[in-house]
Amino acid sequence: MLDRKEYILEARKAGKIVVMTFDGLASMDIKDFVDQPADGILYDLNRLEETTLTFIDDIKWVNDFAVALTIRELKSEITRLGNYAQHRIGCEFFDGKPCDCGLEE
Repeated sequence: MLDRKEYILEARKAGKIVVMTFDGLASMDIKDFVDQPADGILYDLNRLEETTLTFIDDIKWVNDFAVALTIRELKSEITRLGNYAQHRIGCEFFDGKPCDCGLEE
């Protein structure tokens, strides 16, 4: 079997992400991975805020905590943009005139 570094780099070339689980390394399609909710992503990466705070004595927790907040914000922005796109398509807002559907932009 490939060593860990080679395995992870080969998986990346194939569009996969590798995470460490209780059973060892696991790979999955990166698109499927990021399609899950923020809690799922952070859980799979072992980076939930409450988890990173348990490593408070290791200065690495600061960046791990920041990563968690960043992933949550990015997922929120993806949802917001998706809702806006659906609004634009659904309300035929392309002519520049505001619609009256009640969805704020």
